[in-house]
Amino acid sequence: MLNIEQYENGLGLVYKFGERFDGELSAREGINIYALHAKEHDGKVLLTMERGPRKEYRHMIKKIILTVKDGSYAIIADVEDTSKGTKKPIPNGYTVPSIWEKEPENMHWFALCNVERIKIEPDTYTSVNGKDLLQSIAGKAYMVYVTL
Repeated sequence: MLNIEQYENGLGLVYKFGERFDGELSAREGINIYALHAKEHDGKVLLTMERGPRKEYRHMIKKIILTVKDGSYAIIADVEDTSKGTKKPIPNGYTVPSIWEKEPENMHWFALCNVERIKIEPDTYTSVNGKDLLQSIAGKAYMVYVTL
């Protein structure tokens, strides 16, 4: 059973970005595209992903972190809204970077604002399973939930 009280400040969803387009786009470049898009669109960007967060955590996600495997390049953003596909309308002003405009309509989405570049240092974030974030993303895990 999930102890919601321990997450009273909400959760951060950390998404380890990998290469895209058969290696033509590095993880760092992909993250930078989101940061630059937000910079040019009043601090707003729409993040889409095929596989959404776990059902029991969805309503608690307050921040999203996109990072490379070692945490040396990352962005953090506030989550204004989230849903899947067309279940509810995307808030005004939120768009995906043009490189991802042709994704299927049934993707999970996050309306992100207040995007900032960060570097993740050891012991900065702890995953919900009690491990340091950098330890959690060093392996195959690409989606990790951290306490805020």
